[in-house]
Amino acid sequence: MQEGTQEKLKYFLTQDTWTSGHPDDLKRFYQFVAEAYRNNDKGLSSAEFFEIFKEISNDIEDLEGYASRYYSKYAIGIEAIEAFDN
Repeated sequence: MQEGTQEKLKYFLTQDTWTSGHPDDLKRFYQFVAEAYRNNDKGLSSAEFFEIFKEISNDIEDLEGYASRYYSKYAIGIEAIEAFDN
């Protein structure tokens, strides 16, 4: 994962409200997705994704569930950008 992509994901995860689903949090998450696309980080594995979640937010209850749901949003977001970028 490129440094810029990782920085956007870590920024999202360091916000206290990231688990709330607040529109500002979703905006930050989708900024990460856009950065991942720009940096050609389009094929991140779920394991790599989860490791960063664990590194930053290990104290969150149901972290695996959150990581899984956000990984799905990442994959769908990349797919959507690719569909419109071609």
